[in-house]
Amino acid sequence: MKTKDSFRLTPLHVSGRPCRFLRSQGAFRLGPTEYDETTRFWCVRALDACGPDGMAAHAAWCQAGRACYEAPPLVV
Repeated sequence: MKTKDSFRLTPLHVSGRPCRFLRSQGAFRLGPTEYDETTRFWCVRALDACGPDGMAAHAAWCQAGRACYEAPPLVV
């Protein structure tokens, strides 16, 4: 029998700032750059789970260097 502790979610730490068009929906947010394995991502530019370049939308992959990436505005 599985215990309550065996269902803990593992945080996924993302370095850098994801694209401004990336959106996510998950069971809960852990922090501004932390997600867990239940988090689902989509691109509002492509209106799909893939970006305009056809690659999957994810906080770890929608980073600077990707062809369709646009940096989010800096909040001062």
